[in-house]
Amino acid sequence: MCRSYKAIFGVMLTLGMGFIIAGTTSAESLLGYEIINGENGGSFLPAANKIIISGGEVTISGTSKVPLNIIGDVKLTLKDVTINSAKGAGISIDSGVKAEIILEGKNKVVGEGVGAGISVGYAGNGNMATLTIDGDGELNVTGGNDGGAGIGGNGTKTISAINGKIIINGGNIVAAAQANSAGIGGGTGSSALANKDYKAGLITINGGSVSATGKAGSAGIGGGNYINTNIKVNNGELNSIQGGDFAAGIGGGNCSASVNIKIEGGSFNDIRGYESDADEALGGAAIGSGAKVCDVDTKVKLNIINGVVKNAVAGWGAAGIGNGAGSEIESVVKIGKDAQITRLYTDGERMPLEENANIEGNLLQVAFSEAADTSSEESLEVVNYDDESEAYKIELPKGYRAFATTVKKEADYSVRGSKYYAEKEESEKDSEQKIKLNVESGVVLAHSNLYPVESVPERKLSTAEDNDGNWLLKIVFMASGAVIAVAITGYAVSLSALIKARRNR
Repeated sequence: MCRSYKAIFGVMLTLGMGFIIAGTTSAESLLGYEIINGENGGSFLPAANKIIISGGEVTISGTSKVPLNIIGDVKLTLKDVTINSAKGAGISIDSGVKAEIILEGKNKVVGEGVGAGISVGYAGNGNMATLTIDGDGELNVTGGNDGGAGIGGNGTKTISAINGKIIINGGNIVAAAQANSAGIGGGTGSSALANKDYKAGLITINGGSVSATGKAGSAGIGGGNYINTNIKVNNGELNSIQGGDFAAGIGGGNCSASVNIKIEGGSFNDIRGYESDADEALGGAAIGSGAKVCDVDTKVKLNIINGVVKNAVAGWGAAGIGNGAGSEIESVVKIGKDAQITRLYTDGERMPLEENANIEGNLLQVAFSEAADTSSEESLEVVNYDDESEAYKIELPKGYRAFATTVKKEADYSVRGSKYYAEKEESEKDSEQKIKLNVESGVVLAHSNLYPVESVPERKLSTAEDNDGNWLLKIVFMASGAVIAVAITGYAVSLSALIKARRNR
C-alpha cells in the first residue's frame, strides 16, 4: 500500500514507496520545483547550491535556478520544467549512474560557466554515466557560457569534458553549446587529452527529432576540442546540425584523434561542417572529421548502411563525407547499397565522397570547372536522358561547384537548367582541352586510386553535348557495382577540378 505524509512545520516529506523529499513543508514546492510524484525509493534532497536525486522515480515541474545532481539510478520525468542553473551543469549525472529522462510538455535546461546543460559523467576506465532520453515532449538544452556541451561533457579541459553514454529514443530535442563544446557530445578538452586512449561514451540516436549546434572547435553532434567520438544512428530525424569552428557537423571536433560513426537509418537534413571561408579553406566535413589545425591526425571510420542524407554541406576544403580540410590521413568510409544521398555538396577541392570510399550503391559525383555566381545558389537538374521521370534537383550553395546524388541505375544523364554554365565562351571551353590526356568527349577517374595527370585512365563518353545544349554524364560501374567519380570535359563538368583535387593532397 502506498501512503503519503506531510509535515506541517517539518522538513521532511515521504511520498509513496519510501521516496523522501526533504527541506519542504509541503508536497507542492521545493526551491522552485513542484514534485508531482515520487516513488520506488530514492530521495530529492537539497544540498549546497543544488538538489541531489538519489534514485527512484520522480516527476517534477516548475522553474528554478537550483541545478539537479543525480547520484543514483533514476527515472526522472520533466513536465514543463525550466532550469537556469546558478552554478555548473543544469542537470549532472554522476559516473556509473543510469538516468532515464522522460520529456512531457516544454522543458528548458541551461548550464552555467563550464557546466553542460545536462552533464553525462565520465571518469575513465569504462566508468561513465548513461543517459536515456525519451517521451513526446520538448527539450531545449544549452551548455554554459564558458564551455560545456548542451548534452555531454563539461568545459573543464579535464577528463570530465569527455561525455558518457547518451541514448536518445524520443522527444523533440534542440541542443547547443555557447562556447568550445559540442551540441551533443564532448565538452572543452585540452591537448593533454589528445591521442589518449579515452573512449568517449557512445552517442546513440534511435528516434525523436534532434537539432544540435557546436561552438569553437566542436561538432554539432560528436567531439569537442581534443575529444574523441563514437556515434551510432539507428533512426530518428536529424535536422539542422551545425559544427563549430573547424569541426564537422556530425563527427570530429578540433583535434579529435578518432571518429567512429555508424549509421543504420534515420534522415539527415541541413547537416553542415564548419564553413570557414574560401581563402582560409579550413572547413569541417558534413559527416566525418574536422579540419586539421593541430598536430593530431584524426582517424575516421564511417559506415553508412542505411538512412537518407537529404541535404549536407561540407565546409571549404573538406569532403562531404570523410575528412575535413587539410587532413591527409586515409579515412575508412563505406556507403552501403541501401543508403540514399539526395544532396551532398563540397567546394570542389575535395569530392563529396573521399576517393578511397567503398561505395556499394549508385552514386553520381560531379565537379564543375568553376563556381557559379557567388551571390546566389546555382539551380541544376540531373535527368536520366532516356527516362525523364528520373530527375534530381540540385541547388549548389554559393561559390560551390561539386555535388553527389544517388541515382537509380547505369544510364546517360544530362545536367540542365544552368544558364551560367551553358553560356560559357567557346574559348574557355577549348582551354579545358589543353590537359594532355587526348580526351575527345570525356574521362572517368577511378574512385579508388590516385593517379598523376599523365596516367589517368581514360574511358570516353559517347556524347559530351546533345543538340539542346545539355551535358551528358555516363555513369560507369566498378565490378562491385559502385559508381566511380565522373567528369566530362568542356564547359560542363571539370576534368581539371577532379585532377587538381587529387594532386593537391
